Amino acid sequence: DKEGFTAPNHRIANKVESVFQESTGRIIVTMYEQNIYRIIEMLELAQKYKKKVFFYGERQRQLLDHIEKLGYYKIPKGLEVKRAQFKNEQKDVMILVSDVGPNVFRKMSRIAMGEDNVIEIQKDDYVIVASPPVPGSETPSTEMMNELHKDSIKTKTLSYKQVLSMHASQEDLKMLIALLKPKYYIPVKGEYKNLFINANIATGMGLSAANVAVLDNGQIAEFVDGKLRSTQEI
Repeated sequence: DKEGFTAPNHRIANKVESVFQESTGRIIVTMYEQNIYRIIEMLELAQKYKKKVFFYGERQRQLLDHIEKLGYYKIPKGLEVKRAQFKNEQKDVMILVSDVGPNVFRKMSRIAMGEDNVIEIQKDDYVIVASPPVPGSETPSTEMMNELHKDSIKTKTLSYKQVLSMHASQEDLKMLIALLKPKYYIPVKGEYKNLFINANIATGMGLSAANVAVLDNGQIAEFVDGKLRSTQEI
């Protein structure tokens, strides 16, 4: 339902670079592990300011391996600190704490409370919350911030007023439709109201309403010989 394009308003480097300029200790960045472009931005900032990078998230590191195999991005040689070499005393390091949904905030809360067996919070750490909380994760996000403030840890929090999510805006969807010229169109991301708005964009681009399917939870679309036969409950 957002007008315009998402890019470049999803970029965060220019909003957090000041942290790299003023920080004298470690920088800890929390983000959702699927935000690949955002992670690449942070890796580029770390390289620019001569900081090593420690990935505290096995799935995140595996995802970047896949990205590298596909030829999209390669982590600069010598940038990464492997888990076996990581030491809490090292200052010139950026720690990427990533996970899905509210889990990233719970993970950071454990670190802040001293309950983690890998990362120990330090007084001169600077925490960047690079992925704003989404619906359902507000409580663990607030708990995380409370724990960080108890230790007087410096924080930089990005809100959705400052940076858009990684999801497509209206003009992105229109461009997708114009490029792919689909015969059928099925919105799949978001609440039902988001699917409905997405469908209206498609019909506004000239697709027949009969070829645009808005499915509720549990509904399936059945195609036979390239034609939509029915939409029904499972």
